[in-house]
Amino acid sequence: MLRDEAARKNLIIRDTWEVHSKESTTVAEFEVKPEQLPASIHVVAKTHTPLIGMRFAGKLYRNANLSSIHDDSGRSLDTMDQWIYESLTLESIERELTRESEYKERSFEKGFIRPFLLLAAMHPIMRMQIGDLMGIKLLDLAGEEDWSHDPHAQADRLLLKHLKGLGSIADHMYETANPVSSKSNWYECLYRGSTEVHPEDHGKMETKIVKSTDKPCKEVNNKDMHELETQFLLTARKMHLKEIGKLEKDSNVLTQRVDKYMKDAAVIEMLNRMEKNGVDNADVRRFLVEICVAAEYQTWLHYFEMEEKIKPKEERRDLEKE
Repeated sequence: MLRDEAARKNLIIRDTWEVHSKESTTVAEFEVKPEQLPASIHVVAKTHTPLIGMRFAGKLYRNANLSSIHDDSGRSLDTMDQWIYESLTLESIERELTRESEYKERSFEKGFIRPFLLLAAMHPIMRMQIGDLMGIKLLDLAGEEDWSHDPHAQADRLLLKHLKGLGSIADHMYETANPVSSKSNWYECLYRGSTEVHPEDHGKMETKIVKSTDKPCKEVNNKDMHELETQFLLTARKMHLKEIGKLEKDSNVLTQRVDKYMKDAAVIEMLNRMEKNGVDNADVRRFLVEICVAAEYQTWLHYFEMEEKIKPKEERRDLEKE
């Protein structure tokens, strides 16, 4: 991506097409004019999964005949395992959490300061993937929209964009149709999301109803909000465990993998840090590991099924005989 307008004009996209198979490889032919050299080429890869659970490999060929490329060099470019941590530093997180903006002020007034801070602190790719799930664009390749590179503006769009933002999604139909009705706040999003998916939780959470939900929404350290968020995550975990059950059936292979990770020293260290920083429910901490295991399996399954489809029929028949 080139933010400089003059540089963008000198980057000429000749053509794009698929090679090898429809799903697996995309080739883009482009030209950079001599006056722009040396140049840096940034590739943005978007996935259809909500989590970062896959790896990308890329190659850059100079003056190549792309219609007859065959690679026998044995060399490849791949992402580093720790790239996500290297590109998102504690300093950058603290900067986004502490700086003031009109978007931060608006989220506070609308009762969304808690999720706003969470979204602003996320890796930008994670925000983009959440936006894809919600149908909200967060990446402007032309670089003309301020929200394309502003974490605060992106968080604002995810929470308060009309009809598509989280506040609108949680509204009842009669509230959406009412032009003077205000959007749901964070308390109402959590309560409705939990009780309407699992009605049995309604009685359990009824005692948490207060006269006004605005005040707890604006308090970062409010205990009732913390308990409500925990309950929401536990409700989501119930749904997630059902999906894991469908994936593993009677094999228990995913549950066993979760158990294995829970004993891993690096995972234990991470979960201990989570507990130290306020995630005091053990089931919520285990939920994170369960999500990672399920995402890893889903990614493997996707590529396994894709490779099966593109294998020659003769090879598939040979495998079936074996």
